[in-house]
Amino acid sequence: MSPGPEHLTPRERQCLRAVWEAGSQPRAAEAIGLNRETLRTHLQSARAKLGARTTLEAIRLFLAT
Repeated sequence: MSPGPEHLTPRERQCLRAVWEAGSQPRAAEAIGLNRETLRTHLQSARAKLGARTTLEAIRLFLAT
C-alpha cells in the first residue's frame, strides 16, 4: 500500500499543482523556478508515494484529497 498524499513534501505538492495549472512539465518548471530535471525528480518521488504510474494519475490522486 502506498503512503498517500499526506506524505508528500511541500515541494512535491507544489510540483504536482504546477503541472496541473501549467498544463506541461516544461511550463510548470519555469513557473516555479526549477529546472526540468529537478521537477521530474520531485514528480517521480510523488508518483512513488502515491502509487501512481503516471504524473497525470498522481495529480488526480493528489487533487482528490
